[in-house]
Amino acid sequence: MKTLKLVLFTAAVSLLALSCSKEPGKDSQGFISFAVDSSVTVADVTKSNVSDYTTLPSTGSFTIAVASSDGTSIYEGLLSAWDSSTALTVGNYTVSAYYGAEGTEGFDQPYFYGSTTFAVVGGETTAVSVPVSLANSIVKVSCTTAFKNYF
Repeated sequence: MKTLKLVLFTAAVSLLALSCSKEPGKDSQGFISFAVDSSVTVADVTKSNVSDYTTLPSTGSFTIAVASSDGTSIYEGLLSAWDSSTALTVGNYTVSAYYGAEGTEGFDQPYFYGSTTFAVVGGETTAVSVPVSLANSIVKVSCTTAFKNYF
């Protein structure tokens, strides 16, 4: 976009310079000064492990919601309460897993969420892994010992 603006600006200035020439010779040459807008902002990002900020939940603590491809709810409850011998009709399903509550604020209030689709094949046990990740913000306040001693 900036390149397009620069080309259009150059073309406009060139046409303007050519249309304003009064007489050929010494005064028929001009100079152009170009400026580039370098207002690029950089966002600071720090990556670390969620376990550095809060206690991670166990696998069985996640709530799962299983739904068929038409949206009919099959099961919603703790993963630890799911009976793997429960028979499901052959077809496509969606499973969502979450821990915590969306929109809850405060320290040690993480919200993890993930969703995936899977297919049930007749006579087979399908292993389904749901990738979950932190779905809200997390804050850690660190203070120097001098700050702690002062306050």
